[in-house]
Amino acid sequence: MIVVTAATPWESQPLVRRWSLASAGEGLFKGALDGRRLVVAQTGVGLVKTRQTLSRIETGEPVIAVSSGLCGALQPGIKPGDLAVDLRGAPIEAVEAARETARALGLGFHAGIFHTSARVESRPEAKRELGRSLRAVAVDMESAAVREWCASRGGLFLGARAVLDAVDDRLPDGAPEDASAGALARYALAHWSDLPLLLRLGARQRRAMRDLADFLDRWLRTLPVEEAAQRR
Repeated sequence: MIVVTAATPWESQPLVRRWSLASAGEGLFKGALDGRRLVVAQTGVGLVKTRQTLSRIETGEPVIAVSSGLCGALQPGIKPGDLAVDLRGAPIEAVEAARETARALGLGFHAGIFHTSARVESRPEAKRELGRSLRAVAVDMESAAVREWCASRGGLFLGARAVLDAVDDRLPDGAPEDASAGALARYALAHWSDLPLLLRLGARQRRAMRDLADFLDRWLRTLPVEEAAQRR
């Protein structure tokens, strides 16, 4: 069984469409990939919501859990649209397959540690400090919960995310966690000076998620779920 998590609709829906998954309610979308059970879990932003969503998934078989979606770079030289992966503990074959898949798609590839933050890291100076102190490659807000859930089931955790912002890019301050169109519209009206930045980020995230969906579709087909989960 493969479980792929993504926090928001704009992160989950490219994956749901790619695999033609059916809604199972409560943020879960189910289907199959090469005959194996596949679940995309739209978790919401942050650790608490991620834990709540994952608690509704019944496994009962070897599981690979993939923390996907967008992330922020914490090291110089990582560009928006590149792939960041956290493959600690994965079989070497899975790591090599990830690298080769990224190369075939022409995507930048950066392997290292994902740091899970309790907030959006919007300031370049804060991101640079996190990169220096933690030696992490990228930051998101959900991966630690996905790893925790996967470990409790004896599964294999894989992190694979598209980079939205480089380490020296500023993000809008106080952007809403609510992904609804209404919440975003209200934020844009209240922060009109950030509107050009929001539009650039929107175009960037659409390209990044399209490329991430391509990568995950190719890469996950190379992974023998039962063998990979059992060889941790």
